[in-house]
Amino acid sequence: MRKVDNNAFNITSDYDLKKSIKNARHLIKLGNFHEASLEVNNILKIKPRNIKALKLRNELHSLIGLPNCSKKRKKFQENTSAPNLVKLLEDGKYDEVEKHLLKALEEFPKNSTLWLLLGDVYGRQEKYSLALQSLERSLLLNPSDPDLYNKIGSTFMALEKPGDAYRFFQQSLIVDPNNVEATFQTGMVYNKIRKSNKAFALWSRALELDPKNISALTMLGIHFSQNDGNSEMALDYFERALKEDPTDIALYNNVTSALMDLGRHEEAINLFETIKGDSKLLRSPGFAEKINFCHGLALLSVGRTDEGWKLWWDRVHERSTMHSNINNLSIPRLSKDLAAKSGRLLVLREQGIGDQIYLLGSLKKFAETHNFSIILEVCERTLGLMKNSFPDFDVITTSQVPETVADYWMAYGDLPYLQGMSKFSKGISEPYIINNQELVEIWKEKLPQKKITIGLSWRSGDMSPKRIKHYTHLNDWEELINMRDVTCVCLQYSDISKDLETLTPEARSNLFIPDIDLTNDFENLGAIIANCDLVIGPSSAPIHQSSASGTPTVVYTLRGNRYSLGKYLEKEEYSDVWYSNCKNITFRPSETNVLVKRCLELVEELKTKLKSQSK
Repeated sequence: MRKVDNNAFNITSDYDLKKSIKNARHLIKLGNFHEASLEVNNILKIKPRNIKALKLRNELHSLIGLPNCSKKRKKFQENTSAPNLVKLLEDGKYDEVEKHLLKALEEFPKNSTLWLLLGDVYGRQEKYSLALQSLERSLLLNPSDPDLYNKIGSTFMALEKPGDAYRFFQQSLIVDPNNVEATFQTGMVYNKIRKSNKAFALWSRALELDPKNISALTMLGIHFSQNDGNSEMALDYFERALKEDPTDIALYNNVTSALMDLGRHEEAINLFETIKGDSKLLRSPGFAEKINFCHGLALLSVGRTDEGWKLWWDRVHERSTMHSNINNLSIPRLSKDLAAKSGRLLVLREQGIGDQIYLLGSLKKFAETHNFSIILEVCERTLGLMKNSFPDFDVITTSQVPETVADYWMAYGDLPYLQGMSKFSKGISEPYIINNQELVEIWKEKLPQKKITIGLSWRSGDMSPKRIKHYTHLNDWEELINMRDVTCVCLQYSDISKDLETLTPEARSNLFIPDIDLTNDFENLGAIIANCDLVIGPSSAPIHQSSASGTPTVVYTLRGNRYSLGKYLEKEEYSDVWYSNCKNITFRPSETNVLVKRCLELVEELKTKLKSQSK
């Protein structure tokens, strides 16, 4: 976005005028009324009778609620108090923005921009039905705006409706055949339905139209990494994207991931250290904190745990991963200096449920070696499971934290730092989940009685483009599902209806899908896992629950897995540092067939083992 420099502003040609008017319109669509007004006022200083600029000024007046009568209208000065909706949105003040827009719409119900901005506010809050209603109102008022079609298409993508999204992106291209966003997003639709070649062609076309398009560069990099296994090409695209925006931490992560995949681990670490020496970058708000966190993860992944854990320690202030507001706590955080103390220790949850389950493996050992009375904050959904698993602790939910009396607090992720976890650690973390035995017996009767029972998960609930490479697809596992002497039990949470459509009728009938809420019912899920001979899946909540339950588990991860603490550098298949019952397999997204083949071999080995034990 071009910012206005009032001292240097000068219109010397019709081209400059058109460019300024276009920029003002763009700023209005973004909700940046203040900056738009500066642009418009500067145009009118040079061209006071320009019709397009006068219309934009009138539109701005309506948007910020000024009277629409020229006689009553206040002079629109450069220091106008026009609200900067962009800043309000960035600060998450959605109610304030919504209130302003609804008030303006009462007087100007036919203003397309107001409806567009309201749709954006609802979209940011994931109120997609309201977002669609507002965007469609805007479209009725302005049917020739390709950006509106793109906004509606993106909303349908968020609703997991790629077919509807495709129709609107195509409408955008009818209005503007060279629309970069519509071209790129159509590629995302094809990527969603696993037509990677068409997606690649469209992203390439978007890059032709805009050679500096960060989204297209990023997705082309992901394509080469995920589908072709060409990390060199992926690195090239990621580096080009980073060049366009050297303040985006996600782009640095893409570059370092590609370097890790190429075995260039020291280069990845050095990149972080080089960045941290750039004083200009460090001045960007929050950049230093974010880069420290990512640098810490990279150090952990290559086994430099002493350095890595130190950087990891500060994450609770740098990232919004905590579920309780630690700024409201008046008690000190437990550190290595305080670890010899005693008293009541409040252990606070962080990150997602999978990480929480995984990190708690060392809590019992910590309690045994330290003189603290443990108060454990857990998610409401895991309350029953955790109370059963930690009967000696005071297990509470997040809503109870503010009233809890304690002497110290710590986060789940502080455990490995305080205990000095490394790839050489033994006996610090171990299975701890105690399942409800009544439920275990019930599921023992419910599950089909075949020779072997395999629990299967294949993805996360978040299958965004940047995460999808970590996972597989359900139909990759058809050979396992169709094994005659195997009961393959679905452990996958979230809506799997689209996944099931990819299976053959035979596989759909063979896959056992428990009649429970796999997203929220952790006690029944635990009982099912307890009846499995082996559980297979990516690094996600069901797999971590299996590891923490003591069930034999195979987890597949990409190179650079931080929880490996450097073990993946030695072997592509290794025993887990945290849970000895868990085997880790490093895989490449372009070689899913190799991963599946290895897992099938492990299943056959298990069959042989169980057969010999039964004799």
